[in-house]
Amino acid sequence: MVIKLPKNRSNNNSGARKQNAKKAVIFLSAILEDSKSDLTIMNSAARSLVRMGKKHGIRPSSHIYKKICRTCESALIPGYNTRVRFSKGFITNTCKICNNTYRLKLKTT
Repeated sequence: MVIKLPKNRSNNNSGARKQNAKKAVIFLSAILEDSKSDLTIMNSAARSLVRMGKKHGIRPSSHIYKKICRTCESALIPGYNTRVRFSKGFITNTCKICNNTYRLKLKTT
């Protein structure tokens, strides 16, 4: 006697789901790039981008991802909610909301 297991339904729409997630990441990245957007809209886009990456595995490009605080999931805007310092070959970004610090190495040419 052979027992037939049901098909996994989650795989049926995986291609369409990934395509929709890619479109959403591009749209939300454009909102984060636009510096004239409202702060609440930018924070909402940042939060959605982080959650989209966790759920679907599709992440934005690195220059977009550096504009998001991974602790409080808010948009990092230099001078408004981010302190930017240059020292010893690093750029230090400090989120003023949660006081989390990010260090980025400067490229030496």
